[in-house]
Amino acid sequence: MAKYRYIPQINGQTLSLYSFSNPTRMRKITIAFIFFLCFAGTVSAQRPVTTLSGQKILLMPNGKWEYEPTIIEGDTVNILETGFLTKADTISTDTMKESKMQDGFHSLSHAAKLQEVEAFILVDHLEREVASQKVSLSQARKMKNDEEVKLAKTVIADLEAKLKTANKIYKHKARLAERTKKLNSIKPEALPAEMLALGSELGVDVTSYVSQGSPAAQTPKISAMPEVTGKCRIITDETIDKQRNLVSGPTRLFNFTPDNIKSYFKEKDLMTTDVFFSKTGNNLFLHLKFKMISRDASKNYGFIPTGSMLRIDLLSGRNVILNAVEESNGIVEQYTGNVLYNVRYQVNREQFDLLFGVPVDSAGIMWSSGFERYTIYEVDALMNQLECFK
Repeated sequence: MAKYRYIPQINGQTLSLYSFSNPTRMRKITIAFIFFLCFAGTVSAQRPVTTLSGQKILLMPNGKWEYEPTIIEGDTVNILETGFLTKADTISTDTMKESKMQDGFHSLSHAAKLQEVEAFILVDHLEREVASQKVSLSQARKMKNDEEVKLAKTVIADLEAKLKTANKIYKHKARLAERTKKLNSIKPEALPAEMLALGSELGVDVTSYVSQGSPAAQTPKISAMPEVTGKCRIITDETIDKQRNLVSGPTRLFNFTPDNIKSYFKEKDLMTTDVFFSKTGNNLFLHLKFKMISRDASKNYGFIPTGSMLRIDLLSGRNVILNAVEESNGIVEQYTGNVLYNVRYQVNREQFDLLFGVPVDSAGIMWSSGFERYTIYEVDALMNQLECFK
């Protein structure tokens, strides 16, 4: 017979719970509890985060992230939008085409939001590293291992210094994101100067949006690329409108296949990525050409937005962050069905010096679907390429 443990009455009714003396009920409770824990673990795998500027994202355990989807109130077709919307983001397509200024707003806003999220992810990563090292320090002290204690203290001090710098960058990026939200309220006469200032800090060229002439006419198109070569060599050297234009031949940077689909790609990788550089006048650009052997690549990866980040981690421990000059969408090859992306990133002098002198360890690319990191085995690929432009 089951025993009961009575608890106080609520609204005149006595509530009761089975004690552990009922084995059948206990097994059911245990199974339910285990199921709950599994479900809770799955849910907690995605950590919701709100950045300093108000962006809502979901952070994954593997470092990837995506915007937290929300239903816009009054949206009868349940269209999902990101959790951070500005007036510039919600302007209709027709209106955006009619106004160069609004195009500029969108470019700046998009770049600022992406850069703030990336700055936050770095801070979050460093905070977790510091916490982990402090646990190691505590364990070393308990074991009275002086050598491990000294090492842990050194690592913690280095991480905390990096964290301090990362927090400053994060706060700065958040302020830039806030400034882009205020562009619509700035007086017309002050707007061009503010857009140019933001563009300079975000690495976004907005001169075409605040000057006369068509933006499209001022953005050079990427011409078709030749086959990959092993070493750096100049394949185009011409002068147009008194500006010298140089283009190097592409080389392989990395191949990639996500772990969850490697069984389907035994002989080839899903993604192959080539790199080359071009120089127009004094402006240097890094180009990435992605080839994906899947018609669904555009659905899974989306596109590369204007201002999207390319993070290059060097073997020295430093990193270089570049931003996409223009949006890049996947194009399906007619005969192969492969999806191609051509992306262009501007490189300044300081970034050139870093890339030219140190081998590359990995690269992280911001797609519209989220951030993905790639291991680079051709560690000297960028150094060899830049030999043509030193």
